[in-house]
Amino acid sequence: MRKFSSEISDKEWDTFVASHKDGSFLQTTLWGKLKSLFGWETQKLCLLEDKKINGGCLIFYRNLPFNVRLAYVPYGPLIDWNDKELSKEILLEIKKFSYKNGASVLIIEPNTLESDEIVIFLQNNGFYRSFLKNIQPQKTLILDISKSQEEILSGMEKRARYGIRVAIKRGVEVRSGSERDIQIFYNLLKITSERNKFKIHPQNYYFQAFKIFSQSGYANLLIAEFKKEPIAAAVIFAIPPKAWYIYGASSGSHKEKNPNYLLQWEAIKWAKSIGCTEYDLWGTLDEEKFSNSSLSGVYLFKRAFGGRLVKKMGAWEVSLKQLRYFIYRLGAIFYRMKI
Repeated sequence: MRKFSSEISDKEWDTFVASHKDGSFLQTTLWGKLKSLFGWETQKLCLLEDKKINGGCLIFYRNLPFNVRLAYVPYGPLIDWNDKELSKEILLEIKKFSYKNGASVLIIEPNTLESDEIVIFLQNNGFYRSFLKNIQPQKTLILDISKSQEEILSGMEKRARYGIRVAIKRGVEVRSGSERDIQIFYNLLKITSERNKFKIHPQNYYFQAFKIFSQSGYANLLIAEFKKEPIAAAVIFAIPPKAWYIYGASSGSHKEKNPNYLLQWEAIKWAKSIGCTEYDLWGTLDEEKFSNSSLSGVYLFKRAFGGRLVKKMGAWEVSLKQLRYFIYRLGAIFYRMKI
């Protein structure tokens, strides 16, 4: 029997996400629980065949100004894009389901490799490049950590291996933190955001994110210290077999001791220890553009760990209610809606 359902259990859905080749923590109910604390609603939509999930997504809803309601599918839907008939059926149902739940616009971000074939397929099914451009990283670097530690190290650039050795030699120590250490992380993050001029969430956002994922064993807060002074930190999420370097921060002091290289190495080892075979450095730049970017240093740092460059489909949208969609477009222009 084949049918669409929104009544699937959280455990069943999260198991499906973990097993799908395009699965991401952004499609888990854990991420849904986090976002529900900050103004979002979520609903699952699955295609069941003989009670087995054969595709679907977790849809996030948010009410925007002027009675505009957004439906958003981060790094989804999770479907077999090679099966065009199945993909068409699921996309149509997502549009219908979102419309019934009051959405004015639907944005999806397929977590699959960019291809002309899928671009044409999405266009033929009413989607076009999102006016908000990309919400999640479209390009990233992914490390294969299924290999031995020695092989992983040998796949890094020389400066990454050197940075790890220097950090150890000069007395940097890395420990795993708890919920109480989110204050330390946030203090470092504020310094980093002021230095690099980017916006951050309130402290409670990071506290709740770490709490929700760590209670399931799927998050680690790593803190690099020199003589007990916190100088850098990183938050890692993991849904085996994948792990993601989500948040990073540093004080900027003791840079010559290379704490961030050791942090990443410890993060990779932790991810490997819980069964992960992929480590996503979460975002990068086009190589031909990085020299003109304020984030070029971050790009060079991530590139030093090796890994393959991956480019995904990016964000695509479709209008569900024409008038409200027009208002949404105006809002995106004048107010740069943050979603």
